[in-house]
Amino acid sequence: MKKIIFIIIALVVNVNMLMHAQPKVPTKVIILTGKGQLTSESVEVEMAWKGGLLAKFNEPLENATIEILSIDREVIYQQNMDAKTLSIELPKNKPGKYIIEIISPQGILEGEFYIHN
Repeated sequence: MKKIIFIIIALVVNVNMLMHAQPKVPTKVIILTGKGQLTSESVEVEMAWKGGLLAKFNEPLENATIEILSIDREVIYQQNMDAKTLSIELPKNKPGKYIIEIISPQGILEGEFYIHN
């Protein structure tokens, strides 16, 4: 009887732990290349599983502009910034290849990414 109670308690504890576990959300780091003093070590851009972008800067950039462009170079998103992180919502239901550009007095970084349905 003690063995059965122990097994039931162990199952309840395991189920409870699984229900409260934080899911690991996959992200995709976008590879950036560029010119000038601004390097890919200065900025990391990730695409979150919900389709947004998160840009993280090692130090705040002043007078920087972030643009999202279609493959035809049409501006989809543009924002001037003086921040250390920036979250960008991407267009919904518009799958395709896009370009991110980070333009600052220190240089320009550019990377490509895809939006899937």
